[in-house]
Amino acid sequence: MHYDDFLDRTIYPGVETVYRQSACRETLSHLGEAPLPPPEWVPGQQIGDFVIDSVLGSGVTSTVYRVAEATTGKKLALKLLRVREQESLTTSRLGHRRVMPLVHPSLVRIHGMHMLDGMPAIAMECVDGITLSELIRSLGGDRALAFRIAARVAVDIGGALQMLHGSGLVHRDIKPDNLLIETAGRIRLIDYGLVGSYDPEADPDARRGYLAGSFWYMAPESICSQRYPPACDIYALGCVLLELVGDPSRLPEPQLGMSLGETVGNIDRVIPVDTPEELRELIRDMLDPNSENRPLAASVARIGSGRPESRGDNQIAFRPTDLLGRDLEMQAAEKWFHDVARYGTGWLHVYGADGCGKSWFGSELRKRVSSNRWFQVFDASCLTTPRKGFCTFDEIVDIVARRYVRDDRGAIELSPMAANSMAWLFPALRSIIDPKHRVADVDSYKLSPTDRFLPSDSPADVLTGMTELFNRLCEYGPVMLVIDNFQWIDRSSVDLLNRLLAEVNGSLGLVTISRSEATPLYCKPDKTISLKPLDQRQSVRLVENMIGFGVPRISPRLVQMVARSGRGNANELCQMLVELASEMNDKNFNASFGPVVADEHPESAKGSASPLGMMARTGKKIWASIFTRLSRSIALGR
Repeated sequence: MHYDDFLDRTIYPGVETVYRQSACRETLSHLGEAPLPPPEWVPGQQIGDFVIDSVLGSGVTSTVYRVAEATTGKKLALKLLRVREQESLTTSRLGHRRVMPLVHPSLVRIHGMHMLDGMPAIAMECVDGITLSELIRSLGGDRALAFRIAARVAVDIGGALQMLHGSGLVHRDIKPDNLLIETAGRIRLIDYGLVGSYDPEADPDARRGYLAGSFWYMAPESICSQRYPPACDIYALGCVLLELVGDPSRLPEPQLGMSLGETVGNIDRVIPVDTPEELRELIRDMLDPNSENRPLAASVARIGSGRPESRGDNQIAFRPTDLLGRDLEMQAAEKWFHDVARYGTGWLHVYGADGCGKSWFGSELRKRVSSNRWFQVFDASCLTTPRKGFCTFDEIVDIVARRYVRDDRGAIELSPMAANSMAWLFPALRSIIDPKHRVADVDSYKLSPTDRFLPSDSPADVLTGMTELFNRLCEYGPVMLVIDNFQWIDRSSVDLLNRLLAEVNGSLGLVTISRSEATPLYCKPDKTISLKPLDQRQSVRLVENMIGFGVPRISPRLVQMVARSGRGNANELCQMLVELASEMNDKNFNASFGPVVADEHPESAKGSASPLGMMARTGKKIWASIFTRLSRSIALGR
């Protein structure tokens, strides 16, 4: 669980909003920002670990390339961020990192972060298709197709938002340009540069000191109060559905500084009379000015599928669930971090075999530590092939910079040597540290703040600088570092952790998560926790908790078989349930509404009445297919 702020922003009522200029449909960006020009990369050219294939698209501040990994040949999409302003870069990198651990059929998998020709780039799953905005322009008045697409948007994007919201995240930039329709018909939610965090208990409103998103699709609470709860995504999705099914001749054109919901007013004025009543009611509820009255993402997906909320007709919704079967281990971990807050520095090491739920345990621990608002939680995941020194701390530094760049905080004061080494190795810190080390032989006032530092290649200077930085951070409150995949940590980061544990003054907690009990650090952990595979009872509970609805129609024997097939591997169970839910929901949807874009003759697929009897029969066939497949898998010992 990540947090934009570790202190409640509401205690700073005097801080003015950092306004970001609006450009109608464009995502709000910093005032006066001048993006870098795109590089002159050509097809066949190798840049870093990637071979350029073609340009998939280009926006104001980014360019997306189709690439292939040089070593494996795997096809990926590479999003190059051409932003000069460091805060925007940090925000975008954090947003994509937050989504990286999530798996859902309507989310795009994020593979990693890279620096290419001096610019940050994000490697992700390559998805072929067109944006919803392109499809809306090509509908040509086909009302039946528009209704089918709207139902598909509600099902797919509602499910994706359910995953995000259940993981403590908010997208904050739902719009037609960020919904991609694959050639097979599934709709994917893309562009995670503005993904933010919230906590249902400690930070339910997600109040921030800035505007984020595309003004035309922003909810009233975001515009007026800079609040970004999950309901703001529901409002934005309601605006998308309104544009999709509304009468184009009655819909207003995007206006600078205005939102669609505010401009339209009464939605019945723009929605044609032949719109299904369920869809009309859904849009009306999603655009309710009061955020508390809007439906949850799970309800949007359920209503969009054409099923009343009370029936649960064979529809599966994959949902995140609380940690199961680790009560004793979590109690030990909670006691440890309370001791750290009370007595000072400490180290907890969690280890276990692949798939036993180590990362899940770490995520739940982060959530519980962060609920104590005195703790500052920074986390990272080590890379299998480190590309530079201190790369494990690159992610942590991004979170630090994003959190401390606020207007109500002064610059962090470091010694000249520390400021110099830190600013060159971690450019994100240039906006928050006091630049006392200047270029000596030129007039420094003529230089921008990012050019006032001299490069330093000394690892010793970096170790000193990071130690100073964390001493300053501890002055604001206890610091907790959570490092996943610790078995892959780079050598420089090992040296830094040894230094921090030995020399930081204040409360500093380190949580490392690894496959092995052995670690490369000099000292020994204060506490170790060994995670074993889930037993059958815990696996069954996991399966039942991750299936959102439709449970009464699922045979208990089938649940037992799914649990057995996971062999105690929490990650494998999660992946299996996502695949099963995706397969079943796709077949049920096509049986009910017909294909969205794959059918060359949409007239033949009309009939959005969705006969429940046919859906029930289809569901039984699907479950029979799943049952047979699982039986075969178990028999083969897979």
